[in-house]
Amino acid sequence: MPSPRPIVIGQVTSLTGPNYMGLENRDGAQLAVRQLNDRGGLLGRRVELRVEDDASLPTGAVDGYHRLADQEVTAVVGTSFSNASLAVLPHTDDRKVVYVSTGAAHTQVDPVRPYVFMTPPTGRLVAAQLLRYFREHGLSRVAVVFDSDSVFNREAWATQATMLSEFGIEVVTVESVKVDTRDFGPTVAAIAHSGAQALMAWVTGPPATGLALAFRSAGLSIPMVAGIGAASPAFVDEVGPRRRSAP
Repeated sequence: MPSPRPIVIGQVTSLTGPNYMGLENRDGAQLAVRQLNDRGGLLGRRVELRVEDDASLPTGAVDGYHRLADQEVTAVVGTSFSNASLAVLPHTDDRKVVYVSTGAAHTQVDPVRPYVFMTPPTGRLVAAQLLRYFREHGLSRVAVVFDSDSVFNREAWATQATMLSEFGIEVVTVESVKVDTRDFGPTVAAIAHSGAQALMAWVTGPPATGLALAFRSAGLSIPMVAGIGAASPAFVDEVGPRRRSAP
């Protein structure tokens, strides 16, 4: 009796370009597929993963989604780069291939689309939890840095700004950076002179690493708290063990 056809799942992720978390996303997906197949697969069928590189570009994500849809995959696991995932969403209405995003921008699911889902908590939930962390630790004066090129970070900060009074938080300075910012000296200097008790950093990828390194080099003693987008082994490897995630 011939073996049943495999269940083919596509993945769009950033294997090249500045969003280095794509390599980890691919490796995690490959591990999950191996574990599933070692247990007999799904519904008695093996699982096959096909990966497309979006090159950290929205247009690359759209092209990758279409290539996978042309291969008649069951569903596509999307990139953690929200800018790229948002570019894909309009195409799901025509292709009718489920897209499960690993990005965290809440506008991916608001408004609701029939073929779009997301796995991480939305920026609103993350923003509230981080403000709760500040309040519980008596950190009422906070500096904010956000990446204005990132939809997730921009939306998360805009949402968090509406919650400040609820948690008794005063923002003493707001600094914006871009995805290609290399010199964080002026940003860190503004934080140092602001009287902040903590730094709220809405940055991911290279800006997260660059800011953390500049923050440490300046000798600032206040805590730097970042959102979920900065959580990656690559960040820890580059910055070192002196930073940890807020619970």
